[in-house]
Amino acid sequence: MLEVQEELLKVANAKKDYTDLADRVEELRNEKEKILLSIEEEKNEQSRLMELEEF
Repeated sequence: MLEVQEELLKVANAKKDYTDLADRVEELRNEKEKILLSIEEEKNEQSRLMELEEF
């Protein structure tokens, strides 16, 4: 994602059309958010399983 952001800055500074790159950055941010949410859900699930095992 960092690479795409850097490329976006280069294109924007060159005053070229950067719509496609901006869209790609947005897609990557959304994908990152989904992954982070999935990781959190998995952690919560693991925690609940551990609590059940202890019970």
